Order: sequence, then C-alpha cells, then structure tokens
Amino acid sequence: MKKLTHVLSVVVVLQLWSIAASAQPLEVHEYRAQKIGVGSFLVKSINHFRTPHVMTIDLDAAEVTRLLPDALEPRLDRPIEKAMDRITKFFTSYAFIGKMHRVVRNVEIPSGIETKQQLKEYFTDFETHTYAITGEEIAFAKTGVGFGKDLTSKHAVIAADFLDVRYAGQMWRDGDKLCINANSGTFVKKRKSNDLVPAPDFKAVIELLTPIFAPVLQVTECREISPWFGADEAIDQAEKGLSAASDADEFAELETTSAKGKEDAKKYAAKAREMADLAYEASEAAAEALWEYNQDWENPEARANFFALDLKAAEAAATVKKARKKIEKLLEAKDKPE
Repeated sequence: MKKLTHVLSVVVVLQLWSIAASAQPLEVHEYRAQKIGVGSFLVKSINHFRTPHVMTIDLDAAEVTRLLPDALEPRLDRPIEKAMDRITKFFTSYAFIGKMHRVVRNVEIPSGIETKQQLKEYFTDFETHTYAITGEEIAFAKTGVGFGKDLTSKHAVIAADFLDVRYAGQMWRDGDKLCINANSGTFVKKRKSNDLVPAPDFKAVIELLTPIFAPVLQVTECREISPWFGADEAIDQAEKGLSAASDADEFAELETTSAKGKEDAKKYAAKAREMADLAYEASEAAAEALWEYNQDWENPEARANFFALDLKAAEAAATVKKARKKIEKLLEAKDKPE
C-alpha cells in the first residue's frame, strides 16, 4: 500500500510539473514585412504567396556555445553550370540576403505566444517551417514550395546573423512531436566535400531545443523530406534517376563490361525508369491536390488529401533514390582497381 501511495505521489508530482512547465512564460518575438516591392514579392513567394512571419525565441548563449560552438560558413557560392545560374547568383549574394533580412524583420508585432502550450498550438500539424539557430536565438518561418524557394537561402534570410548560424533545417509538428531535420543546403549539407567546418552532431540540436518545447512537444529527428516538399523531391529524384539510367545504358554498351555487369546495368536502368515514372505520377497528383487546397484553405478534406498525396510523393522519391543508388554503386565498382 505504501509503495502504491509513493507511485501515485510521483505521478501527481510529474503531472503538476508538466502543467507548470506548459504554462512557463516564453518570450516569442514576431516580425513581418511591411514594404511593398520586389523584396516583399520574393519573400511571399517562398510561402505559398502569403506573407511569412518570422518568429524568434531567445536562447541561452552559454548553452548554445556549449552544444553548438562553431558558426557554419554559408555555402552560397554554388558552381555555375548553366546560364540561369549566373542570373540567380545575385539572389545568394551577401548584399541581397542582407536586404531580405531587413525586409522580413521590418516590423515587430505582438506574437500572442506567452506559454509553451500556446507555442504548441502555433505549429499546425504538418505545416513546415524553416529554422535557423544562431548564437543568440532560434528563428523560424512557415515555408513551402514556390517560385522563390531556390532563388535565395531561406535559412540565411531568416537568421539573426547568417554569418553566425550554428545549425539549420526544417521543423513541423506531428501530434505531440516536433519533428526537426537538417535539410539546409546552405548550412548543413555537403560541408565535408566543400572543405567547410563540419556540422555538429544532431543530438546537440535536440538537447538545445528540448527545454524550449518540452513537455508539450517532444523534439524528435524525423524523415528528411518534410511536408509540402514531397512533390518537389519526387521530381528531383525522378530526374536524377533517369540520368542514372542513361549512365547505366552507356556502361552496358562498353566492351569491357562483363556479362553480369551488362545484365545488372540493364536491370537497374529499367527499375530506375519505372520508379521515375511512378514518382512523376505521384508528384502530379500531389500538385493537383495542392491546387485544390489552395482554393479553399479552410477545407479539412482538401488539406488531408494534399498531405496524404504529398507523403506518397515523398515515398515515391525514396524508391527512385534507392534504384539510383544501385546504379551508382555499380558504376563505382567499375572504377575501382582490381
């Protein structure tokens, strides 16, 4: 009986702590653009043509330094591979990003968020936000696919100081989970191959953010393709899959390729093309569902249908990637010395 009483006491204490922690005061800042012009148009175009609001939460500078000690140099100088790259290079310049930063933080307005529970309610299920952590704050803004999404770096634009970003990616709510990933081409991806400061262990990010959102949201590392981006990823992987299939065809035609190598190359190429076709179909279905959702943002059925099809597109993208990787592995093996 005493043991049961002790257990019940512990449960009550934990529940009281959870309630108190949920109501713990937070200082959340909200910024929005005010000026009308090209800058405001590009900012809107990365959020379904709605004006995005940048939200920020102050961080403990000492904790940031302990867990994420190094600023990650932005990877803004991308290789120029085609004529369009020369035109879009302006949108990743320091001057343009600085201008965009001033546009999106032009006016501070009351956020209306004072507790963790209110912060949880701010994150609507499956609405993707871009986040950037600097030495003094975490900034996040709702984003999605659109005209301007690849013209500039969303992470650099929303960061308090894009030369002091310690980590960046995407975040979204899934029930009681706050899903986060490291999907930032500017700050996290391909750092080793570009001789940049390595990104820290992802566990450090979770440790830093958990006290902010717990206990109302469990900060969790989730799949890389976030909601809203499944259709785009499906197209991207389909194009890469078809390119890999062409490489496999060329490999099969080489006189030096063994009979087994030729057979594998043809088999992998056929599979990659099959998966690419399915990915294109899934992407088109998700795009049509998004168009319907855009016509009526308050329709729960349209919303649910879009996110379901967007997830299927993301899954289709993963199957193409798997088929493509088999081809790449086959071609890498031919280059290894015997």
